[in-house]
Amino acid sequence: MGRKEIFKCISNWYTNIPEQGWPCNVLSNHDLFRSIDRFPWRRHKDEKAKVAAALLLTIKGTPFIYYGEEIGMRNTKIPYRDIQDPLGKRFWPFFKGRDKARTPMQWSPGKYGGFTSGKPWLPVNNDILERNVENHDKDQASIFNVYRSLLKIRKTHLALQQGRWVPLIAGQKGILAYARIHNEERLVVILNFTAWKKRISLPEHSFGNVLFSTHRDMDDIYYFQDLWINPFEVSIYKA
Repeated sequence: MGRKEIFKCISNWYTNIPEQGWPCNVLSNHDLFRSIDRFPWRRHKDEKAKVAAALLLTIKGTPFIYYGEEIGMRNTKIPYRDIQDPLGKRFWPFFKGRDKARTPMQWSPGKYGGFTSGKPWLPVNNDILERNVENHDKDQASIFNVYRSLLKIRKTHLALQQGRWVPLIAGQKGILAYARIHNEERLVVILNFTAWKKRISLPEHSFGNVLFSTHRDMDDIYYFQDLWINPFEVSIYKA
């Protein structure tokens, strides 16, 4: 799915919600393969997972985080003998079931990922030694800590909880940008889904100071008329 398609999906979603309705947003769930592997993201998966996290937590609506998404858990290869999903058993090998997105949460690098002391119902992914909550908690640049920072900002800014969603860049050149506006508060979110540096201009928003960024210093002020966006950058500004 390209960035323009993501924008169209969001726009269509908002357009078709009843006037008194409220959107709920999700990247993955127990019936879908994990988004980090579902989209054509063969390279830079962790970087793109951070951008996807920012998208989920800053667009209008209530976000639902599927377990393991906050550490970038991958889909797991499940041999036939271990399949639990009835659909996987019945339609193997044409459909191998949904178990690959249902493996135990990876809490630690210990046996079975710290999920249980006994044998779990499904195998643990073989990346358990590096991809687990215990390790990600110690790494300030990890997906886990990006989620943590974004949730903290969301909790303290009504614009991200209740504000209007105003599109600014609709996926052109791999960039999504939009404003969230609530009363006098106006936040601008800029997301680069690509591995290349991009130049943008938002003339209707003159400048903003950084609330959160994967690449910039907090509280610095930037002018939007001529701004270079780093590869896989996530930045939220108070405009």
